[in-house]
Amino acid sequence: MKRLVSTLLASLLIFTMMPASAEIRMSTISQIPEYNPYDVIVREDTLYSLNDYGINLYDTETGALINSIKSDYTLDSMTVNSDQTWVASSDYYRVRTYNQYLDLHKTIESFEYNGETYELDRFKQVKFLPNSSILVIASDNRLIFYDVETDQVKFIRGIDTSGTLQVSEEYMTIGYTDSIQVLNHQGQAVTEIMASTPIQSYSMNQKGQLVYNSTDHDLYYFETPLSEAQFITESVSGNIYLDETGAFVGSEQTKLYDLYTKKRIYMNVKEGTIGFNEDSSRLFSIGQSITVYNAQNLKKRIQTIAIEVDETEMIEGNELSPAIVVKSKDGSRTKVTDKVVWRSNNSQVAYFSQNKLILKSPGKFTLKATYEDHETSVELTVKKDPRPSDNEWLKQQKQSLEKRRAFLNSPHRLYSEFSKVRGVAGQFFFNDEKLISGKYQDNWLYETYKGKKKVDGMMLLLDYEKREITEAEIKKVFGKPKDTYNFSYYDSIPTKLIRGKSAIDESLISDAALYLINKKHGLIIFYDLEGNVIYMHLGESTKLW
Repeated sequence: MKRLVSTLLASLLIFTMMPASAEIRMSTISQIPEYNPYDVIVREDTLYSLNDYGINLYDTETGALINSIKSDYTLDSMTVNSDQTWVASSDYYRVRTYNQYLDLHKTIESFEYNGETYELDRFKQVKFLPNSSILVIASDNRLIFYDVETDQVKFIRGIDTSGTLQVSEEYMTIGYTDSIQVLNHQGQAVTEIMASTPIQSYSMNQKGQLVYNSTDHDLYYFETPLSEAQFITESVSGNIYLDETGAFVGSEQTKLYDLYTKKRIYMNVKEGTIGFNEDSSRLFSIGQSITVYNAQNLKKRIQTIAIEVDETEMIEGNELSPAIVVKSKDGSRTKVTDKVVWRSNNSQVAYFSQNKLILKSPGKFTLKATYEDHETSVELTVKKDPRPSDNEWLKQQKQSLEKRRAFLNSPHRLYSEFSKVRGVAGQFFFNDEKLISGKYQDNWLYETYKGKKKVDGMMLLLDYEKREITEAEIKKVFGKPKDTYNFSYYDSIPTKLIRGKSAIDESLISDAALYLINKKHGLIIFYDLEGNVIYMHLGESTKLW
């Protein structure tokens, strides 16, 4: 015995919003024709791109090239100070500094400090300390603190410079394979972050928040370089980037993670490495080109998902179409059905088939949903159906039809006063022709012929009874029909049932069968293409057509 739950009667979530995907839709601001640059720095609306030939400057609003710095050699690194008054680059055995107009200020190949001359080696990095003109040069196991404004070396610290140099408002870090050395702005050691597995890459923002991913692709977060590590997620490979607000981590393969939820954010952006501008109002996908996106919609990123149910106890035999509700960072709620992965932990009680949850038998089960790395679950109970079986229900219908000239529980019967029917207008169309016109009250459509005052017929839609009755079940109770008609010649006949101003059912009819009730009235059974009952009609006529 199977029963269907119509969309009007489903006990799982029926939400007012239209089903949708919660994927973040990002609008494009501009395209910058840079192919996989070595490094990208954004200051306000200006993007600095490091490539084989030098440094290019672009307007992120338009994608237009503003200026460029050419080099005789491939550049190793570049840096821009906080207010864009100074730019520096390193190539071959030298460091070059530029003013805010990108005019060459100085070329440094060696420097004097405390009466000694120091040569720059081939491999070096440069970083400006935040909000200053102090350039930190990591070269030949030395940190050289050089003031580009006064062209003076402030001091030198000896340290292994083979790692990756990063700076924040309070700290400097040098990241190696197995650790990250934390220094103050005088180059003195503060602490060391030890990694249990080798470090693949790391990123520190101006606030001093820090993230690193291991060669096992696990991502870790530090609120400051002095705090304890927090495990965020796994499967984060390649270079990573921590935005300045401390809300997001971008990585290669267009992956973006929310540090609050520790989940991935799914977006419609082009393939590349994800980065941000200083206030995270712009998102960059850096790959075959640099695409600049408006990041406003990131406020719609998922915070939680939930399966909402009207009741935690449901009746066996029902089929349900579950959905989740996604709550976003901005507080909005969206019903989502697409791309949700559903599971039941007890297939003997409930299981999924063709995206329908089948409530098989009494018992308890956990309904689980996974959507975009977020998971949720709810404990549900399936109870035994207290209603009579299909067979018992059909017997009760037959008895009511014979004794009352009405369907079971119908408030009106044949020959009742039609004026007492209280309800909205109802119509039944058969093959686009109006076959019945009358009133709907409760679950029954009552009809009367023109000019008459009595109820001449009534129709029941089986969906209202939440039952799926087969032809075999009908014959078992009502016997052999007096007459049948098969519409296979026409393939099928379309029908439409209207209640008030809305069509509550549209079906294709394959067969119809006539049964006599007390030899005086006709009961017509309409079957769909699968051989299940759609409508039952009781009327005065004892002929099928």
